[in-house]
Amino acid sequence: MAKLAATLPPIRYRRTPPSFLKRLTHPFIAPFKEVLGGPNLEHCDHRRVDCGVVAVEFYLPASYFGGGSKFPESVDLENNPTPQIAYNDRTGHDILRLGVSNWKYGRPRLEPTRFLPIPQDPYVIVTTFWQLERVKNGLCLEVGNMAMLEQYLMDDYYAHLESEGGQNWKIRAETQAELEPRGWDQESIDEQIAIQLFDPPKRYEPLVFNSAGWLRHIWAPRQNYPKALNYTCALTPQFLLTVSFDLTEMTGASLEHWWSPLVEDSEILMQGVKLHYKDLPQP
Repeated sequence: MAKLAATLPPIRYRRTPPSFLKRLTHPFIAPFKEVLGGPNLEHCDHRRVDCGVVAVEFYLPASYFGGGSKFPESVDLENNPTPQIAYNDRTGHDILRLGVSNWKYGRPRLEPTRFLPIPQDPYVIVTTFWQLERVKNGLCLEVGNMAMLEQYLMDDYYAHLESEGGQNWKIRAETQAELEPRGWDQESIDEQIAIQLFDPPKRYEPLVFNSAGWLRHIWAPRQNYPKALNYTCALTPQFLLTVSFDLTEMTGASLEHWWSPLVEDSEILMQGVKLHYKDLPQP
């Protein structure tokens, strides 16, 4: 396996070097504050998947548990590749996974609860998917057009939540049907509905990795803990490439304990994603 840190180009979002004082005190503070875990950047599978008009290159860290799955070396996007069923996909796209890895972020070595007779679950488990997603409804996107991609993602999340059969549609219908016969007034019913609704991502952040434009967004449907940190680009007019850092919260710990390391590690891995186009894709 390749060592990611040794093979990546200079990283735009590399962690800021600590001050002299922090470097001096780090050996004493780290056991109390430094979150343990993260992707195994020292042992990565260097993957290059031929997708016809474009080859997708990325680094797949060794999984902390599970693993052993086989992923395609090539995909024929022109001949309707067989999609996989993914129950935790963002919004129900037909997808094809190119790689999966997982890791965790856990308590510092001298975190107080380590000395209590209670389960020592990690703060969060991260499962990362590199996946192709077929653009819905026969639409064609313009590769590199970030405004068009953002509009597609916004419309897709809205349709996923609000269209007939969507999560918010079901919440409204079921809550109305349950509370109206019990004599609730409409204002109270609407209040009960409002606290149950799922929210789409609030912000799409444009980023560039290896000359390719990506949109980063947080999928946090109930605004408690994020469900996923996603990076999406238009790979071809008919296919998206999404790198999704799916999150399984384990302890209810504050985001300040693990969110910053997650974002930093995700940016390091994104610097290893390269798109090699053979010809400019056409709609």
